[in-house]
Order: sequence, then structure tokens, then C-alpha cells
Amino acid sequence: MCGHDFHVKFRDVCAEVVRLSNELNRSIQKVRSLWYLLPEQNVYTKHDFYKQIRSQLSSLYPQENKPSEIELTTEDYISSRERAVNDIKKFKYKIVISTPKHRYSIAHGDDIVCSGVIKNKSGNNWPIVIDGIPCLRIGAELYTKHNKRKVSAARADLSNTVFHTGEKRIFTISVPTKEAPSGPSEVMVDLVYEYITWFGKRGAKPVRITINIK
Repeated sequence: MCGHDFHVKFRDVCAEVVRLSNELNRSIQKVRSLWYLLPEQNVYTKHDFYKQIRSQLSSLYPQENKPSEIELTTEDYISSRERAVNDIKKFKYKIVISTPKHRYSIAHGDDIVCSGVIKNKSGNNWPIVIDGIPCLRIGAELYTKHNKRKVSAARADLSNTVFHTGEKRIFTISVPTKEAPSGPSEVMVDLVYEYITWFGKRGAKPVRITINIK
């Protein structure tokens, strides 16, 4: 999926692209004002697939166009979201994972399906929807154990518009393994405000599970 006009002058386009990326669990990639959505595992692939796409799309633009004239900066379309997140004082939560258990084994290519319950223990209510766009999500990332290289990622949506303090949410999130090497890897599960911050960077304690990929 792709399109154009990802530009500060067209904030309705930007908002819709961000909404689609959240809904479809895709990563937004940009070549100047052109946007396209890639599955997370393709963004982190070891192959040249992603580089080839970006190179081919870049060739569509004449060299005389200056990126500063049409490029949408991160600040242009997340500034209000960032302000809302910065108003949050605490990011503390508790996650209890029911599956998989630590040191779980899985066949290469199968998804790692993480299920559990997360409770907001911060004393703060966390907005899920900001400016009409769902942006607070459950996030998971898969890293190789030996060199901490990220090989895939996934997201799961939260319902409603606010995650209230004291509230519990049940979740399931599936993390692809087809780009991961065989052997031990680590899944990290956390909350994330898309394009702003992971809760683990604001004092929360993400869950980390060692997975053996056969």
C-alpha cells in the first residue's frame, strides 16, 4: 500500500496514513512526500528487499527537488501527540504473561504468540487515542540473544480511548520469527506510544522472555 502527499500541508493525509499503519500493523516508510507501508519483518529483514524498494522509489523523483521543500519531519505530525504524552507523569504497569513460558522452544518460521494481562499501576490515566488516532499499543520486539540485533516486531491494539489507572487489559500479540536465526532469542513486551516513546524508557519494566528457535 502506498500513496503521496505525506506532507505537513496535508495533515489529514498524514493522520490517515498513521491510522492505517496502526490498523494494519505496518511500518511507515517515506521517500520525500511518497509513503508506503511495509510489514515490520520486511523493515528488519537481512535481505536487500527493503533497500531495493527505497532505491527504486527514490529514482522516481527528479534530483532538483530539495527534500526540505516537501519532506514531512517527525515533529510536523506528532507534535500534539508528543505534548499529550509528556503530560503523563508515571508509566508504571505490571504485565503477567501466561504464554509462552520462559525458555520456550518454537519451530523456525512459526509466530511467537504472547498472551497475558497488563495492569495500569501508575496513578495516571493513559490516553489511547490522541487527535482521533489510536497511538497507545502493546508492542513486542524480537532480538537475537548473542548480539541484541532486532529481527522483527509486532503491535497489538488496545480498545477504547483511555487506559485508566487500576484497569487491567487482556492481550495477545504475535511476533514473526522467519527472519530470526536458529538458537536463543529474546522477546521484549512493552507498551508504546507510536513514534514517541516506549514505556520502558520512562521507568516501566518490560517483560523479556528467552525463546529457543529451532
